[in-house]
This record gives sequence, structure tokens and C-alpha cells, in this order.
Amino acid sequence: LPLSLFLLLPLSSSSSSSSLSPPLFSSSGFPVGIAIHSESSTLAVADTGNDRIQLLSTSGRHLKTIRSGKEEEGRVKDVRFKSVHSIAITRERIFMTDPKNNSIEVLARDGSRVLSIREEVELQQPTELLVVEEKIVVFSDMDGKRVQIMEPMT
Repeated sequence: LPLSLFLLLPLSSSSSSSSLSPPLFSSSGFPVGIAIHSESSTLAVADTGNDRIQLLSTSGRHLKTIRSGKEEEGRVKDVRFKSVHSIAITRERIFMTDPKNNSIEVLARDGSRVLSIREEVELQQPTELLVVEEKIVVFSDMDGKRVQIMEPMT
């Protein structure tokens, strides 16, 4: 991707370039993880302080906000994000770690829940993750003191 991509993404009103209205990250929020799906020109941002995921176009246009809580538009039912940390985005899915929930959440691109990886592998603060070839999930588990590969993920 061209370097100019990163120079054109106004993320808050304090940015020196033109800003999006309203600002994407409030004073309580902060972006921790980012991922780009180049085929769809989509940037996913883990907005940790606000416990949500922001989807942007690679030109900086806001596409969608995904929050947890009761079932409403843009919210994931039966999941309560506590600390959105690392994020990956594929053609059909969004993967995120939530260290405070000891889980990895798999969401459809519309924000609906597909899968929660938690008890199956006894997670203890999963922090970073990577999705390889759209289906293999590699993640680190900080307190579990391990790196694990799960395949295939559909």
C-alpha cells in the first residue's frame, strides 16, 4: 500500500489534516490494533478505550462502528467487549482478541457474531493475532505463555 494512505487518515479532531466529524476516537478511546484488507480497501481499527471496532475505507471514510451489547444495529449480541486489542480482517470475517474476556471473537463483516474462541483452548489473555490465507489463525496467549495455530478457520 502506498505510504500516503497513512498520511491521509484523519483519526481525530486534533489531527493537523482535515478531520472526520465527529472524531473517530474520543478522549476515552484509543486505537491499539489496525488491520487492512487490501482487496476491499477496508481498514479495521481496534478502539480499545471505547470497546469497539471502527471500519474505515483506506481513504479515511467511516464505514461502520461495531460495538458489543444487546442486539441493536451495529452491536454484537451476547458478547461484551472489555478490551478490544488485536484485530485482523479477511474477505468475510473480522477477528479480534479481547484479553480481559480471555477470548478471541470472530465476527461477520456486518458485525454479527460467528464464533467465540474461549473455553476450547483455555485462553489466558490472548493479545496478538494474525490470520493467514483467510483461514489459519495464529495468536499469542500472554498468561498462557504460548503461541498457538488454529486451522482451518472458516
